[in-house]
Amino acid sequence: MFWPLLSLGCVDVGSGAADSGAEIGQHRWVELSISARSICAMSNLGFVYCIGDVYSSLDGVGWSDIDATFAVQCGIRETEMQCSGDSFDYVDLEVIPFRLSMNDGGGRGCAWAESGEVECFGHDIFGEGNPPGGLRASEVSSGSYFSCAIDFGRELSCWGQLSEAPPTGRDWEELACSVADCCAIRSSGELECWGGNYEKVHDSPDGEFVRLGGGEGTFCALESSGTVRCWGNLAPDVPEGLPLLVDVDVSRRDRTVCGITLEDTVVCFGNDDFGGAGFPSAAEVTAL
Repeated sequence: MFWPLLSLGCVDVGSGAADSGAEIGQHRWVELSISARSICAMSNLGFVYCIGDVYSSLDGVGWSDIDATFAVQCGIRETEMQCSGDSFDYVDLEVIPFRLSMNDGGGRGCAWAESGEVECFGHDIFGEGNPPGGLRASEVSSGSYFSCAIDFGRELSCWGQLSEAPPTGRDWEELACSVADCCAIRSSGELECWGGNYEKVHDSPDGEFVRLGGGEGTFCALESSGTVRCWGNLAPDVPEGLPLLVDVDVSRRDRTVCGITLEDTVVCFGNDDFGGAGFPSAAEVTAL
């Protein structure tokens, strides 16, 4: 069974639509961020809307990226990192952040600038807070005590405590890490995983994939057809009749998987901690 998070009524989003400068209908969801207590979605025009227990809300316009840990939602807004949850509200960074990756525990992760310069924050026990000198990253993802990146040359590099070096090559497109492992997608669409093989997450499927998400004992990837595939000993079954998706994300710890459909709705399966809360389309929420 899966749970479509449909609109249950009006949502007060203040002056978000007017501030964005967009005509009604231009917004569409392009990215999801799932914690154990909330789901947030970001539109192509930088509008963020959340459901669940998110404390001080991340809703509104002006965002360039969002990501979550187990209980904390964070985002980059107007070159400043803001978080909402148990651990912290703001993080001061030396780089001008454009995107970020949170780890699967508390308040640790990395942010990177449009120029690719990476800065990590939070605990630094095994060198996870020190990215390689000179790294310019287009993508970063964080596990418990490590992070990995795809650099501007499309090569993989990792730092911190990880039991296996990343695979070689200069053709990497997508990356997701969690707990003790990472998986990445080559330009051919092929998946490859490395690390400690926690809960058999290295048993990845064959296919041609375009998007990727990872959580505790669970990875899910989106085929070029829009079909989602999940693997790992803790991965939930993909329900029959699940709509085709354009994006997929996995909660860090509670095995919730959510995706954005071709119709701009959000569907979830696995854990159902949100009690049927409503999630309107991006066009609907920005029109209110």
